[in-house]
Amino acid sequence: RFDPSDEEIDHARAQADKTAEPPRPLWLTLDAGSLPAGAIEELKRIFEDFPGDCEVVLEMHTRSGPRRLRLGDGYRVAARNAGLKAELDRLLVAARPVAVPV
Repeated sequence: RFDPSDEEIDHARAQADKTAEPPRPLWLTLDAGSLPAGAIEELKRIFEDFPGDCEVVLEMHTRSGPRRLRLGDGYRVAARNAGLKAELDRLLVAARPVAVPV
């Protein structure tokens, strides 16, 4: 019968925390000129609706070059959540830069 003590459970949790790698950031690359009106506010709402432990990085392509925004801890998300991915796709499909073949 498996019946660990509280000490054994605490020890196992501590060991797991030591070996766990931090989650990879959610990285979104967007064309700022193609963003729909109110997209930043909508992104903020979406991030708040799917809280988690992954930081969010926005790479915005602007007329003056790329700009990278690393959002604060208040906007960490559950990056593997299918609902989050669906909401982001719905909002940002028009704002994704198109790769031009060279």
